[in-house]
Amino acid sequence: MISFAFVTSGKAYLISQTTLTNSIMRIKDSKEEVVEVNGTRAFISGNQGETYRLRMELQEGVEYVRRVFKKEMNTRNIANLFKNTIYDKIRTRMPYQVSGVFVGHDETGAMRLFHVDNYSAVNETHFVATNYGIYFLYGLADVFHKAEMEHEEAIEFINHALKALKERTAIDTRSWRLDVVKESLKVETQYIEI
Repeated sequence: MISFAFVTSGKAYLISQTTLTNSIMRIKDSKEEVVEVNGTRAFISGNQGETYRLRMELQEGVEYVRRVFKKEMNTRNIANLFKNTIYDKIRTRMPYQVSGVFVGHDETGAMRLFHVDNYSAVNETHFVATNYGIYFLYGLADVFHKAEMEHEEAIEFINHALKALKERTAIDTRSWRLDVVKESLKVETQYIEI
């Protein structure tokens, strides 16, 4: 499923597709693709069984570190835990075919955005798009995305992106989930139908 995320000076935005349909066939319908792990929002896409397994492994890994080492994991640590899990499986006969987008705070309170691909490469960036959406969204990000965006500008950028995806993709892209992570660690989640 398509997702994209970006960070500004005070907020982070994670937009993910909730329903995947083509013509009259509903391929996937899930509002639980985004999971909260220790204050970090994670969108994991790929094969359904593998994404479920990796979400559970992430939550168990964070809980293990909390109990054994008495440490809280930040967004960078969680992205690296995900990367290590994928890397451990990469040389087996059945490597994971998943990728992840991680949005949250670091130890200084600054917003961070990480992308981990199915080859376990980690990338810290200010904008990321996944799956079929990358062909359309990076061009829009060049025009609209700024590091110092206000919330209204960010919503305008999201609206442009969703409109472009609806007009240009062969799959139905009407149902979306928007997670806005604020500096105060509050998260607003809303569902968008276009």
